[in-house]
Amino acid sequence: MMGTKWDTVAILNGVLCGLVAITANCAFVDNWAAVTIGGIAPLFYSITLRALEHLRIDDPSEAFPIHGPCGAWGIFATAFFHKQVGVFYTGSGR
Repeated sequence: MMGTKWDTVAILNGVLCGLVAITANCAFVDNWAAVTIGGIAPLFYSITLRALEHLRIDDPSEAFPIHGPCGAWGIFATAFFHKQVGVFYTGSGR
């Protein structure tokens, strides 16, 4: 939940999201891409957490927002950031 005070659990979950997102493709991306992928992942966590709250779905450990969308983002990001065949390197994704 976002408010006026820092939420330590949310910060640590954001870090965990970055780690989950980069795990699938760590051998195939450059360092700058790893930081970018890990930096974008908490956005998916935040959006999913708000959607679950809106839908009144209880996930007290917040396991799904961390592992579901962030892991999927990591897999999807491989198509863009792969060192040899990524879209940002070849322009075609092949």
